[in-house]
Amino acid sequence: FRHSGVITESGEVFTFGSGDYGKLGHGNSSERSTPTKVDALENVQIKTMNFGSNHSLFLAEDGISLYTCGEGTKGKLGHGDVIEVNIPKLVDFFVQENIEIKQIGTG
Repeated sequence: FRHSGVITESGEVFTFGSGDYGKLGHGNSSERSTPTKVDALENVQIKTMNFGSNHSLFLAEDGISLYTCGEGTKGKLGHGDVIEVNIPKLVDFFVQENIEIKQIGTG
């Protein structure tokens, strides 16, 4: 899907590759040719992530905090709208409903 990411042992996230639609989470749509830390997730310990063609999902260690960014068409970011988001944004639904997430995926 033309972008990649790494989670460090301490839970920091680095993304790189195509930045279309803000899917890298760096606040813009710029391409990154080297791994770049996702500053918006600096205070969140991420345990897993998943990438769609134009969006990204990041799941925190607490299992209920899901952050998404990128192209928002058809509501695929989970924020109740179709807006493009270029910095990872918390999906309120799982926190409000106190639903623990086991696995994330894109299609």
